[in-house]
Amino acid sequence: MTKLKTAVLSLTALKCFDFLFPLILVPFAINIIGIEKYGEISYFQTISLFMLIIIDFGFNVSGIQKVATCKSEISEKKYISASVAIKFLLLFFASIIYFVLCLNSLQGNNITLVLSFYLVVLSGVFNFQWYYQAKGRYKFILLVSVLSRISSFILFFILVKGEDDVELIAIIFAMMYAMPAWIHLLERILNASFSMVSFRYIKLVFYSNWSIFSYRALNSGILPLYVYTLGFILSPAQLGALGLVQRVLGATINFSTPITQALIPHLARLKKSDGDEYHYSYRKYSLILLVFSLLLLMIIPIFIILLIKYKIISGGIILSDLAYPMLMVLTIVPHIMNSLFSQNLVLLGKRDLVRNTVIYSIMIAIPLYISSLFFIPEKIIVVYVVTYYIMMYKLKRGDR
Repeated sequence: MTKLKTAVLSLTALKCFDFLFPLILVPFAINIIGIEKYGEISYFQTISLFMLIIIDFGFNVSGIQKVATCKSEISEKKYISASVAIKFLLLFFASIIYFVLCLNSLQGNNITLVLSFYLVVLSGVFNFQWYYQAKGRYKFILLVSVLSRISSFILFFILVKGEDDVELIAIIFAMMYAMPAWIHLLERILNASFSMVSFRYIKLVFYSNWSIFSYRALNSGILPLYVYTLGFILSPAQLGALGLVQRVLGATINFSTPITQALIPHLARLKKSDGDEYHYSYRKYSLILLVFSLLLLMIIPIFIILLIKYKIISGGIILSDLAYPMLMVLTIVPHIMNSLFSQNLVLLGKRDLVRNTVIYSIMIAIPLYISSLFFIPEKIIVVYVVTYYIMMYKLKRGDR
């Protein structure tokens, strides 16, 4: 089996545990505490996961490329140490943003939920999955994921008893995302993977990651902005339905990422050795992902409706609550394709184009967002969807 196939299969299995287990728990959580209380948990979960993207600073793209082509162990240790230093700096700013957004929302009076998901934010500093992926250590990544998810799964069914266990469910959900990072830290310490690095080197790494970080932060920041806004517009039941759609959509998107994530080191090596094969592989996987994303666009709404119709999910949710949040599913195609397009542009040395594309898309979206907010707030998700399609169009044009 080729390295690429091994990587795809391993990362697919990883995503199954990373997102299938939390997704399986969603119906149980909704059935126990109700759709409105689940909406509160989903709200803070969305904000905390966005903070993880800020703290990651693009290392899951540029870090993989760097380590995959690095032959010196000393250079690897310096790079890892620099990544931790940068992430600690970003943790400070991410913490401020997190508490401002959470405490100034309609759901912000529940301090336990706010602090529970702050554990997820803290864990972002020591998440080294990008390093293990670059080194091909897929078994270790999978083992950590299985341990974290199954532990949380068991605790959920042992400890959660009734509708008053909202805070407990939040802690268990947060633990699923936070635990792998602490295991990563322990493993890195035991392997003496850190070294002293100069401020000049940290600055160099920071600037090399800036473009891809700008893309990911601006791109991913769109969702928390709209969720924060919708928290003031939607009814509690609709907000809970939005959270359900987000979780299914997020899990689906992440099931597609094994292809793009495995392609990063594969394409990086091909670009150095065989340009024609690189371009052929890129075109082939672009087509595969497009067909795959279109199929998902049809399957996801049917899947969610069947969950409600056959009362697999109850908790007070009705199909009419899903009508508006379901529009978010339309972003599945640009979400998947933008991941590949942006990574290809980075490999082509067009980092600035990636960042500028996101800025351009947001500059168009902001007037639409403000206009919708004042005149037709109930249509604001349409602006969210349009933003991602503008981004996809610009990124695709950039790699010609």
